[in-house]
Amino acid sequence: MRSENTKERIYETAVFTRALGDLKFVKDGQGYANKMPVGELEVCIAVRVV
Repeated sequence: MRSENTKERIYETAVFTRALGDLKFVKDGQGYANKMPVGELEVCIAVRVV
């Protein structure tokens, strides 16, 4: 969550992407019974400068 402070800056320093062949559980009604294929995972590293 970002604040409304205009002096604050966020710099994205690195992004890693990896191909996957896994499944994730998705919410269906009241539970997480269904599975959905995941083709890719993306991880971002960011630095917040105040």
